[in-house]
Amino acid sequence: MFLRTAILIFLSLPFSHAQSLQLVNAASYSNLSFAPQSIAAAYGTKLATAQAQGTDPLPFQLAGTKVTVAGIAAPLYFVSSGQVNFVVPAGVPIGDAPVVITSGDASSSKTTITIAAVAPALFTANADGKGPAAGNLLRINSKGERTVELIAKYDAAQKLFVPADIDMKADQLYLLLYGTGIRNARSVQVKIGTVIITPDYAGPQETYSGLDQINVPIPRSLGSAGTVDVILTADGKAANTVKLSFNSSVTIPILIGGE
Repeated sequence: MFLRTAILIFLSLPFSHAQSLQLVNAASYSNLSFAPQSIAAAYGTKLATAQAQGTDPLPFQLAGTKVTVAGIAAPLYFVSSGQVNFVVPAGVPIGDAPVVITSGDASSSKTTITIAAVAPALFTANADGKGPAAGNLLRINSKGERTVELIAKYDAAQKLFVPADIDMKADQLYLLLYGTGIRNARSVQVKIGTVIITPDYAGPQETYSGLDQINVPIPRSLGSAGTVDVILTADGKAANTVKLSFNSSVTIPILIGGE
């Protein structure tokens, strides 16, 4: 399943480590704004004296390292000398917010980020904010039987994940996406190819801190769409674009009376 992968894969993301402290959204790598209760990744030097990983309920200190955002302690997912992953605290006010990372040796790194109510981002299979989404496909057949499939597959030649072909058959399909910075939105829409869909659910995933889940019913009209862009919009703000692939050889069944 990509569920655990989506939340843990960014613990060792490839990123250019500059000397100064840099913060990005852990899913999209955008640094334009950060939402309360979203997952952020900080890159720098001497951020921790040892490597450590937190488990829920997330601690406010790992290996002696602490993070504050606007003076509020942040729950920590992971710390190392060059990287710290944390959840932006729920109570951080909108606007500019100072971020301070204090290591176990009392050295500190500082920067300022912009806090917005909503800052949508989707996790991707290659952990780079691009390409196939890190998500699942829920399939329900005519008997009501449910199976879960991956929406990305590893291509050994390219040495990366690519979209897996989705064969709709005669089943009802739901796209399960995982992101962050979405839960506070009043309105969420997902555009798959040219089709705009209102998710059945868009909110906290409930297992991992800061992780959001989006459940999207897939209309039959997409059965032969081929490779398409998926764009999630929350309160008018677009997340990073991800991709899906529908098997273009699939014939969409004709249903008497429609759906």
